[in-house]
Amino acid sequence: MPRILWADDEIDLLKPHVLFLETKGFDVETVTNGADAVDRSERERFDVVFLDEQMPGLGGLDALERIKERRPEVPVVMITKSEEEHLMEDAIGRQIADYLIKPVHPKQILLTCKRLLEGDRIRGEQVQQDYLQAFGQLSARLGGPLDYTEWIDVYRQLVRFDLELQGADEGVRQILDDQYRGANEAFSRFIEDEYPAWIAASQEGEKPGETRPAMSHDIIGHSVMPHLGGLTTEQARPVVFFLIDCLRYDQWLLFERTLQQAWEIETDWHYSILPTATPYSRNAIFGGLLPIDLAKRFPQRFTADVRDDDEPSLNAHEEDFLRDLLDRRHRKDVRMRYEKLVSQSDGAAFADRVTDLLQVDLSAVIVNFVDILAHSRSDTRILREIVAGIRADDNAIDLGVRVSAFDLVPHRPDAAQSRPGKPGPGIPEEFETPYPFQFSINHDDPTQIDLSETFQFVDLCGQLGVKLLNISAGSPYYNPHCQRPAAYPPSDGYQPAHDPLIDVARLLDAARQLRDKLPAGM
Repeated sequence: MPRILWADDEIDLLKPHVLFLETKGFDVETVTNGADAVDRSERERFDVVFLDEQMPGLGGLDALERIKERRPEVPVVMITKSEEEHLMEDAIGRQIADYLIKPVHPKQILLTCKRLLEGDRIRGEQVQQDYLQAFGQLSARLGGPLDYTEWIDVYRQLVRFDLELQGADEGVRQILDDQYRGANEAFSRFIEDEYPAWIAASQEGEKPGETRPAMSHDIIGHSVMPHLGGLTTEQARPVVFFLIDCLRYDQWLLFERTLQQAWEIETDWHYSILPTATPYSRNAIFGGLLPIDLAKRFPQRFTADVRDDDEPSLNAHEEDFLRDLLDRRHRKDVRMRYEKLVSQSDGAAFADRVTDLLQVDLSAVIVNFVDILAHSRSDTRILREIVAGIRADDNAIDLGVRVSAFDLVPHRPDAAQSRPGKPGPGIPEEFETPYPFQFSINHDDPTQIDLSETFQFVDLCGQLGVKLLNISAGSPYYNPHCQRPAAYPPSDGYQPAHDPLIDVARLLDAARQLRDKLPAGM
């Protein structure tokens, strides 16, 4: 039962409100002054505290400050007769959860309690209900023909529900996951059918928006150049073009919430060319040409260069491609700068000189961190950059890392030993990883567990001063070495390739090795 503490020197006059809340399932405790409210909140656990602003002795604002010092997680609601704006701002500045003006109605108090205590649950239930109602409509749309604009709308809806249904009922999540999977399959067929015509239309000079969507090679001309202003330098306004490589739409929506605090945002869409890989899609963006045309125009530059760290750079000439595009499509005297942010130090240096962007017509800023994080190989630069960035803000903070020590190989029933209604023993599927040992995967024998790289990661954490290390691993019950992966119920699984206790013993031995490997003090 949710507990409420209500402090008001005229609490007797609020008895009807208290009784009303109790009939709604709340346990309400009352006090008549701020000092008692502070004392009770320190000794007992309450879910919400109501404070009258004007009480003899310790007033509401002072009581609020002391309660927040001891119980910062408890929402506090200020109730007052005053409508002075400075008082409201003072209360808000002290992390007030709500501000109510007397006289208050019992249902107003109830609504505040529900919003603070049950808001997440109510919103979650409403989102689930909204999705289940939209499920039929989405299924009907996916079952019929969709054009490229309609596919964008379907994708936006699925991503929105995916974000809003995080932590929702498992059954609802499964329905959404199945619908998402079906949509991906249908969209793949759509691209197979339509993509050749889009490319042909583009090569014939057709502009986006007629029979084809805007694509990678259209972005600069379609979305950037119109903002550069007139054909003279005097008419131009500074434009900054940020390209965050490998950022998904759902990640952008979370990022957008922060940007909305300072910027007005308009969203436009484009379809990537195929392949979507770096040397094709990103070079097409900056060159304003399809890869085949870009290779013809720049036969010596449309190749991979090697940087100082011996890692091939497939985008070494983006600045040249962009300059050529501006010369061809806009004007030759565009003042332009190009920057690529790869490391934490790059970002810090960029922040220090960000006002320099106002001195040129067009700034192209490529943010590579998300792409590096998503496609990182066995090098250690990513973890080092993350730790360095955190240390730069707070050198005294204790750092912790959670790592999964077991990357499991997908298994399937052995068709040679399967019978109708009885799948054969599990055998490893063919798989590819960027390097021979991917956190427990041994390519030579996928049924074994090799902890070589896991140990390297543990050593690196120790070198970087990471004091907290949480290492998890697969449950033997769902270990695909033993039976079918967890996405399928065990009753539907295949027979284990051998006695499951063998794999349990392997996991126990791996746990022992990890325990012995952990440095002292970690």
